[in-house]
Amino acid sequence: GAAPVGLELSAGVGVDRVDGEGLATLTPRLGLKTETLSLLLAPPLRLLLFSPAGEFGMRDRDWDQRSEWLRPLEHLAYRSSGGDLVATSSGSRGLTVGRGAIVDGYRSALLADHHRTGVHVFGRRGPLELELFGHDVTSWQVFAARMALRPFGGERPPETGIGSLTLAIDAAADRNVAEAAPSATAAVRRSSLAIAATELRLGVYRGERLAVATWLTGGVSSHGTAFGAGVEAGVTLGWLARDQRHRLLELSLAPGWADGSYLPARFDAGYEASRDLLGATLAELGEAGLGAGVRARLRLEPVAGVVLRGGLRSYPLAASVGRSLDTYEAAIAMRDLFADAPGGGLQAEFGWLRLPGGMNLLAGGASWALWPQLRAGVRVARALHQATPDATPRPTWDLGFWVVVGLPAR
Repeated sequence: GAAPVGLELSAGVGVDRVDGEGLATLTPRLGLKTETLSLLLAPPLRLLLFSPAGEFGMRDRDWDQRSEWLRPLEHLAYRSSGGDLVATSSGSRGLTVGRGAIVDGYRSALLADHHRTGVHVFGRRGPLELELFGHDVTSWQVFAARMALRPFGGERPPETGIGSLTLAIDAAADRNVAEAAPSATAAVRRSSLAIAATELRLGVYRGERLAVATWLTGGVSSHGTAFGAGVEAGVTLGWLARDQRHRLLELSLAPGWADGSYLPARFDAGYEASRDLLGATLAELGEAGLGAGVRARLRLEPVAGVVLRGGLRSYPLAASVGRSLDTYEAAIAMRDLFADAPGGGLQAEFGWLRLPGGMNLLAGGASWALWPQLRAGVRVARALHQATPDATPRPTWDLGFWVVVGLPAR
């Protein structure tokens, strides 16, 4: 017979504070799920209760751009029965392509008046893997692709089985990035930014508890008349749990070298939020150069379902740049914690990122399933930007509380 179709009907209510505005939100939700397809429609209807300008009524700025017409599509996913083809579309989830050589935790801007629905496709046939990514299906301004060859199979990344090997090519482009204006009074020019990188990853040791892998990444970039290049070589250590089902610890350390526009062209969690300022940074780095640096990452999973992550990327401060180029990140994620409690437990993820130029980003959320039919949670997104050392920081933040009540059908 036909595969069963799961249906979920629910509605969410909540309150938000968005950049000085107070909002009340009603979100009807319709979910459909089959063996291969899942769909969640959730159009947010937000009522403006108060604002610095004294406004009141429906918040029409949520729908005044073409990209925002897809707000109702919260999630769409297709997965083939064997898992060889996976396609997802979402406006709220971060994305890493491959191991993050170029697209590394990319998220849409942390701004209440901008919504972009991205798409990610992953396919595998034998030893060949292909990934495609677009950040906004209504404009396709930022997109990326990755092709990887895993001739000997072996463990999924990070490759830690002896003889496991991955060869990959990553490429990404942004069709509309600001360039530095020739003078303070001149108009800002815009041009395409492109970056490509090759990857080599090799597992060299796999013991009962310890796993070791090495990797090498090199790439080039261009933006207007600026060009850049970079290379990193690193080692990844993994300490396995006794059952070898998850890693208690994973440490990656990589010295590197970069010049020109290569380094900031990586599409990370804060890329889109700093997009308008990126052009000036690229031009300054193209003139000053970067030199040698280091990148380190740490991942801890002390118990199954709780993951702590941290990282830094540091390059020497060039005198002509006049700003710190260091990047720091930290995150915590919890999945099905206290799963034996009524409703299935706690889901949470919070992350912090500091970018060159003094931009601090904080985003995340938590939810608790009190019963299968009742969920409650909190979400927060905050961006604190400081363009120059003596400028006054401009905070932009969103804080919300919500409750979802539904009648799920099995």
